[in-house]
Amino acid sequence: MRTLAIGALLVVATAISASAAEDGPPPEAKAFDRFFDEAQPTCAYQPSGDCVDLGFSYADRDGDGRLTPEELNLVRNDFGSWAQWKSPEMTKKERTSIAIGHYAVQAIGLKNFVEAYDADGDGALTQEELLTDITLDQRPLGQVLQDPNAVDWVTLQQRLGPAAPFIGALGAAAQEQ
Repeated sequence: MRTLAIGALLVVATAISASAAEDGPPPEAKAFDRFFDEAQPTCAYQPSGDCVDLGFSYADRDGDGRLTPEELNLVRNDFGSWAQWKSPEMTKKERTSIAIGHYAVQAIGLKNFVEAYDADGDGALTQEELLTDITLDQRPLGQVLQDPNAVDWVTLQQRLGPAAPFIGALGAAAQEQ
């Protein structure tokens, strides 16, 4: 959990290589962009479960109803490629938010994340396991995540170990909005 990681991520997020600019975005960036465009209205206006269903389906590459660390890594890579491609169109606040989110994922580690929520010990996450500390309802996901009664921030912090203070700060920020 390096302080320089955020700065480095901001630099990476704002830099687009000349070859990528000439050849267009990589396929994984295009795939994430399609997902983002399709999910955005659902996640902004529909019940939170609909948004989670879309995201889970995107991440579950083999369609078995479980997310492995490998599948989560593919999503992380897709997102990173998309963020790099879209960076010139983003505001500084958006780039910073992406860098902070990436920093949190790195601090926790995908394997640790899966282990923290893998109730049955099979090395993968079901949607139920993933949502253990969140209560979805008819509100859009953003509203649910800002509700202190819908997210068990204390348990979430306990599960995620070394990243707990960072997760706690995210929870406090969400509740202030």
